[in-house]
Amino acid sequence: MVEDQEGKISIPVNYVSIKGNLTVPKNSNQLVILIEGNDDKFGREPKVNVVALKKRLTSKSVASLVLESLLSEDERSIAFNHLDLTLLSNRLITITNWIRKNPKFSNLKIIYCTTFNGIRPVLLAAKRSFTKVDGIVAISGNYKEIDPKDWQHEFKIPVLVLYGELDSTDQKFPDREFFLKFGHPKSDQVIIKSSSNRFTDSDKWDLALDSICLWLGTL
Repeated sequence: MVEDQEGKISIPVNYVSIKGNLTVPKNSNQLVILIEGNDDKFGREPKVNVVALKKRLTSKSVASLVLESLLSEDERSIAFNHLDLTLLSNRLITITNWIRKNPKFSNLKIIYCTTFNGIRPVLLAAKRSFTKVDGIVAISGNYKEIDPKDWQHEFKIPVLVLYGELDSTDQKFPDREFFLKFGHPKSDQVIIKSSSNRFTDSDKWDLALDSICLWLGTL
């Protein structure tokens, strides 16, 4: 049985530490790792949507680990690090393995949740350790430079693709339906009507949270 736990944690990754905030409600059987993409315009103000998501997950007895970044504070000052998909995906794999090896959390299903360009390192990490990840929530994912042909025959993880109907960017591309065509049977796509991809309207974000929690309940 998982007992209540909440607080800041520091996860050792090679020679640095990755900071995060861990919340584990009693009797949780899922842990959502929140990795926000490099875009501070998500929501009405920075982090507000992530905080709302964390609170909603807690209310549903779903554990959450909100990562400040996949980089240390010093590493964030180097622009190239934010584009180094190998570095970022390796960090996420190491963090996932750290969770798996912790006896307190070893029985929890692990789901990655990310926004915008955060989807790229998340997909790479999941592809390389697909037996250890139980699902992915991709919010307003930026799929540029991702070739579906590279994933068609080996990506069998449930994915929730969620975005706003009023997406006016090139992030709205036809290949994201690939997850529904070739992926796991529990993969799904949700379009929030009359919403932008940044979800600045709290009511629209509440609808998105409803959809996320409903989908998590199917895993």
